[in-house]
Amino acid sequence: MAKKILVIIESSGKKEKLNSILGSNYVVESSLGHIMDLHPNKMSIDFDNNFEPEYHIIDKSKKKVKELISLAKKCKNVIIASDKDREGEMIGWSYQQLLKLGDKYDRLVFNSVTKDEIMKAMNNLTKLDMLYVDSQKARRILDRIVGYKISPVLTNILGIKGMSAGRVQSVVLRLVCDREEEIKNDISSSKNSYFKINALTNIHKYNLFDKDLKNDKIETYELTEKIMKNLVKSKFYVKSVNSKEGLRKSSEPYTTYSIQQDVSTKLGYSLKKTNMILQKLYEKGYITYIRTDSTSLSTDILKQCKIYIEDNYGTRYHKQSLDNLLKDSKVSADLKIQGAHEAIRPVDISIKNLDIDNEHNKIYDLIWKRTVASQMEPAQINIYDIIVSISKDKNHYFKTVLEEITFLGYLIIYDVIQEKINIPELNEEILFNEITGSEEYTKSVSRYTESGLLKHMEKLGIGRPATCPEIINTLIKRKYVEIKDVEGTKKQSRIIKIDKKLDITYLTKDIVINNEKNKFCLTDVGVKVNEFMLKYFPDIVSYEMTALMETQLDKIADGKIIWFDCIKDFWQNFNISLKKIVLTEDVNLGKYMDKDIIIKNGKYGRYIAYGTLNISLKGKTIDKSIIIDLIDKKKG
Repeated sequence: MAKKILVIIESSGKKEKLNSILGSNYVVESSLGHIMDLHPNKMSIDFDNNFEPEYHIIDKSKKKVKELISLAKKCKNVIIASDKDREGEMIGWSYQQLLKLGDKYDRLVFNSVTKDEIMKAMNNLTKLDMLYVDSQKARRILDRIVGYKISPVLTNILGIKGMSAGRVQSVVLRLVCDREEEIKNDISSSKNSYFKINALTNIHKYNLFDKDLKNDKIETYELTEKIMKNLVKSKFYVKSVNSKEGLRKSSEPYTTYSIQQDVSTKLGYSLKKTNMILQKLYEKGYITYIRTDSTSLSTDILKQCKIYIEDNYGTRYHKQSLDNLLKDSKVSADLKIQGAHEAIRPVDISIKNLDIDNEHNKIYDLIWKRTVASQMEPAQINIYDIIVSISKDKNHYFKTVLEEITFLGYLIIYDVIQEKINIPELNEEILFNEITGSEEYTKSVSRYTESGLLKHMEKLGIGRPATCPEIINTLIKRKYVEIKDVEGTKKQSRIIKIDKKLDITYLTKDIVINNEKNKFCLTDVGVKVNEFMLKYFPDIVSYEMTALMETQLDKIADGKIIWFDCIKDFWQNFNISLKKIVLTEDVNLGKYMDKDIIIKNGKYGRYIAYGTLNISLKGKTIDKSIIIDLIDKKKG
């Protein structure tokens, strides 16, 4: 019987579909994620040999590795089909190493789990991208160095068990801390209340503005009351109507960050839940690969969108600039190349609804609409700026801005209704149904939601979408932050109303400001950890330095720098900070053979105090495994 070809994938979710596509000549098996990593109980980095990592098989994966080795021996060839990002490339490399494949393997890279995509990829088999492997290797080593070097020092100095620091984790904690500080400053520097006056017609709302200051805030209750009394005696006429045309453009197709943010905002799903649903949609062949920072779309999907838009809405609705783009053979070829790094989009535009549960359908609907809308013409709108004069008050005026959609464009996808609005004529008298002057309070900036935190991380260029859930979960697990409701502050709002009969009513209303739900809140432990990091490792929690490191990792993947040179530069600066703390703080490293290992200051520098032994630490940094070796040698 002819030998088969082994195809190794990361997750079991794609196994059944790939089996059905590839047929009986192939054996598809999943590794269930990473099978190899740095050893969890030691540094596993050779600092004297270009930071060479020492990998080992993950305990829970040992049985799986044996299965894969056995299968590989029975098959005539192995195809590595792990995901097509840096993490996936490293996983693929671990297959190559542990199965001892050498150069006798093929690499299968695909963007969606569909027959067309898989068969196209099977005709374009390649090899592992070692630059991507190096980039992931560098990231993992950097994270290990920061975590393993700082965490024990942090634990002992704070005197709290189980403390940890992380290269990106600590920066995200700082984001939450900085926001808390911003809120405190807002509250302490906020002025007293202010007032606003607005007026309602049957269909429009107008706000009162100061003629000279051009703002709508009134400083005192007394001035508000005076203005309101003048309004009772006044008539109101349209003084000016200025109009201009505007465009409202569609958003770009989804990246990983933008879909995570949108789902959180619009559907209220957690980051973890969103990622699980996206993964399933991808594995089932409904959408393209879900870890991407690209907003590009392939020629194939652009053509699908064009057909759908023109068939359902007419030629006018398809983005005209794309027609020439699709006819240009050079651009078309470029788009095909970019297809390897596409935005998240549906595999087949003709499929609008899935035969799947409602939660999955809701996310798919967001992706489908965003993709199609991105290829449609902008909505065209007329914007009317209307000023209304006040006969008995020349220092103030009412203003409103009205928008009228003249062409729906992409908004038609979102079921927006195009309505004709009534624009008042110049000098027309405006009859208000109600005028209200109400007391308001300056609100402080809000604490982060998951989507808000993601958005700020993306803006600063720190972290990667795939690692965000793990980072956030670690901060919660370590009790540095907690997600909870925040009680607001009770205030009283003084209100003056004028009704249609011109009667004035005075009342007071209880309100609550700065109340928040499901927000990231700091704990006392989180504050202490952040203070420690800012004091001893400011570069690690620097937004700029963290973003720069992400850029360096990108350059490794692009072949512009060598991975160990990147780590060498980092280590030189980091080690200086590490030595500074070693030289200033007593540190208890815990017990070894029932005795405490304590690092102390002495007349001649740092030394190890272990029972009756005192051992010089000149030129050494705090690393428990190294110190244990010194103790063993001293004991003889």
